[in-house]
Amino acid sequence: MGSMYFALAVVIAVLGLTFIYKRTYEKIGVIVQENSKDIHKKISKAQNMMFLQSAVFEIIPILLIVIGFIDLPSETLSPKTVVTLLISIGGWVVGIMAARRMKKVAQERLPNGVGQLLSGLFLIQVMTMSAFPVISIICHLLIFNRA
Repeated sequence: MGSMYFALAVVIAVLGLTFIYKRTYEKIGVIVQENSKDIHKKISKAQNMMFLQSAVFEIIPILLIVIGFIDLPSETLSPKTVVTLLISIGGWVVGIMAARRMKKVAQERLPNGVGQLLSGLFLIQVMTMSAFPVISIICHLLIFNRA
């Protein structure tokens, strides 16, 4: 059952973080289109909110990873374990593809000067979303090593 917790953590983390980043891209788009004087302050505030929401949202996947580690000793190599590994890898791929698509759409809608900001935000998004799939894959490798 431990491998199920890892896959569930990946799915929850990737979907939730994708939603948070999508909202942040949209917020930055609205801020840039307003073209006000304190644009940098508003963008900074939107990014701070994104980091805070990401940190709060990651609590559930972290708890699932801990529960998965607790339940790890009873795990053996089985088709279920392979399926959960594939779910983890698939979640990672889907998350990265969604991030690339969001960045591309945002760059098409926003002026060229915002491209550097979006590139930085994209890298942060990919690294944050990659954490849980990498943890899950490593845990699955531990399971396969013990079988």
